Amino acid sequence: MSLRHIALLSVLLTGCASFPPQPIELPLNPPAHWHIGAGAGEAVGSRWWYAFGDEELNRLVDRALSNNPDLAATAQAVIQADLQLRNAGAALLPTLGASGSTGKQASEASGQDRVTSGSSSLGLSVDYELDLWGRLSAAEAGALAGFQGSEYDYDAARMTLVASVASTWFEWQELQQRVDIARRNLELGE
Repeated sequence: MSLRHIALLSVLLTGCASFPPQPIELPLNPPAHWHIGAGAGEAVGSRWWYAFGDEELNRLVDRALSNNPDLAATAQAVIQADLQLRNAGAALLPTLGASGSTGKQASEASGQDRVTSGSSSLGLSVDYELDLWGRLSAAEAGALAGFQGSEYDYDAARMTLVASVASTWFEWQELQQRVDIARRNLELGE
């Protein structure tokens, strides 16, 4: 290869090389003090659909909430989880016990008077299991997590049901308006 070819090849290869663009320096003027912007607002209330002021929507949602079997099942799951949580918490407490009994016995020997004897007893007990290895507190923590999970399931089922009823209601309202507009257009066309 001649020196000429090497020079030509070098010129061609440098034409294919790419160079990164030079960074542009933008002037930064950060504010002297930061402030917190407006918050997201108030949390949505549990009866948010009442804000629309539509009595029919209110009635439909209330009816759906009181008659939905899936929502009733999740409400029962919350009650069961609450009972399990109470039982798990009770295992950490001492157990008190009391017992009592009375008895009466009569016997009659041949030819002798009747002999009656009685007895009574009373007993008290206190039991407590030390949670040395954390088994009981772990069971309570698990029951608490189960309870919270069932509450979240109930809240999600309730929100989904209400949103579904409200969405269907508003779709129906929109369709009613379209029907009214179509009727008016038909009347105007006649």
